[in-house]
Amino acid sequence: MPEHRNSLQPGYQLHWYVIKRILGQGGFGITYLAEDTNLDQEVAIKEYLPVDLAVRERDDSIHPVSGEHGEQFSWGLDRFMSEARTLAQFKHPNIVRVLTVFPENNTAYMVMEYEQGKAMHELLKEKKTLPEDELKSIYLPILDGLEKVHETGFYTP
Repeated sequence: MPEHRNSLQPGYQLHWYVIKRILGQGGFGITYLAEDTNLDQEVAIKEYLPVDLAVRERDDSIHPVSGEHGEQFSWGLDRFMSEARTLAQFKHPNIVRVLTVFPENNTAYMVMEYEQGKAMHELLKEKKTLPEDELKSIYLPILDGLEKVHETGFYTP
């Protein structure tokens, strides 16, 4: 995946996590593959970086693109931290475990277990279609985890 111009670069050290590469990016953040040098394992780290509201500065800190976006950025940052703390309470085989969340660089980082696999769009690109049994083996466990999240009243759109 090409590097995002606002991303942390490979080799960047964030506490004892060393960024290796980008796993994905969306409107509200970037997810990195990183090495946890303390526990000697790979982790996924999601960085709160809403592209419509904020930009990375030369010192790697994140700041709202303008003063009028500051309140919205702060509200989103608080929600990101709160959601990470809530998600960390889930211990379910079909929910990626949140290990920690911390503020840094005027933003926040959610550290999660790294689960290897392929994105659904990659599978469909390769195979064009999947048999019903294979789809069930993928989606039923996901739905089981989602049901657990909904049972607690926690919902993230």
